[in-house]
Amino acid sequence: MNTANRSFRVLLATTFLVATLAACGGQGTGKSELGSSGSESTVDPITSSVPATPIASKAPEATDEAKELEEQGTEVIIYRTDEELLNMVEQKINIVSKDEVELINKTIAEFQKDNEEGGVSLWKGIHFLSVDLKDNVLTLDIHIPDEARLGAPGELQLVESLKKTLFQFSFIEGINLLVVGEPVESLMGHVDIEHPILKSE
Repeated sequence: MNTANRSFRVLLATTFLVATLAACGGQGTGKSELGSSGSESTVDPITSSVPATPIASKAPEATDEAKELEEQGTEVIIYRTDEELLNMVEQKINIVSKDEVELINKTIAEFQKDNEEGGVSLWKGIHFLSVDLKDNVLTLDIHIPDEARLGAPGELQLVESLKKTLFQFSFIEGINLLVVGEPVESLMGHVDIEHPILKSE
């Protein structure tokens, strides 16, 4: 009877020991997998942030280069007429721009102003509705108020001053003048207009 009890106790202790070892082994495996997934989760954000480093470092260089190009500017001659509408008056200015379209817009803005040396802009009363450069042809859509209309000498100087000012740019080979979106034979009835007006050789 004592032998049977002793055998039962040994069997019970052995079963308990095996169960305990199995439980410890399972916990160890769980921690190993958790640690593995934990390490992967910490790598992902680092890996995903790596490509951002060279992009951030290049941005200031591009900006500095663009600023340097802008600061150089372009020397432009603005052509206006004298008060008697007989001769052209030239004025050299430096225009800072980031591209050709901005250079044209800034040139036109200056072109519409009189200057202190007696140069009269015949374009100051005319509204530029749009400016478009495509395939070396500059299309200008304008509106001419009644008070900005001129006689034959004035219209001739008006067209010539525009051509001389804009054709100095090598990237403009033609000027297409539209009046409120429509091609016209003449701006004010005195000078014929071609579509486009081509740069003379």
